[in-house]
Amino acid sequence: MTRIREEEEEECVRAVLAAAKNLRVSDDEYVRCSVYINADLSPAEAKQAYERRQRRRERIAQQQTMVTTIHPMKPPPSPAPTARGCHLNPTLLAYKN
Repeated sequence: MTRIREEEEEECVRAVLAAAKNLRVSDDEYVRCSVYINADLSPAEAKQAYERRQRRRERIAQQQTMVTTIHPMKPPPSPAPTARGCHLNPTLLAYKN
């Protein structure tokens, strides 16, 4: 293969990989959720990329744990009981004849 042809192919690969990021914001839900284009990696590069993803996922999980520890979710307050001991539902629409 000629040097020029190899350079053209490498440029095409770079262009496809750069454009692949746009798939994550596609209007087509199937494309957005199911289509991935990754670079060809050597076994060592693939392992490093996997380890980076794992560290990122662990860091995100720790951050989420910290947020829920600092700000635990509280249940909504119970409405005050009525004279008969029943609770009113404030989200119901008014009844009209």
